[in-house]
Amino acid sequence: MGKPDRYVTISDVVCIKETDAALLIRLEDGTEHWIPRSQLSKDSDVSNEDDEGAITLTRWIAEQKSLEEYVDE
Repeated sequence: MGKPDRYVTISDVVCIKETDAALLIRLEDGTEHWIPRSQLSKDSDVSNEDDEGAITLTRWIAEQKSLEEYVDE
């Protein structure tokens, strides 16, 4: 699996809380999910509390959190 397939992007995300280990994000439908910082891309717009925009995370964590329907195509 190459790098282009490793990460996926989800738009319209708000980070509502952060810890040293993870971000609590809210999707546009109001659902909330904890995302480990280790699963974020360095290119992610959302990486700290109060950030809004697109989050870029590993495909693996998107699948683990059942977020596939939110992934930008």
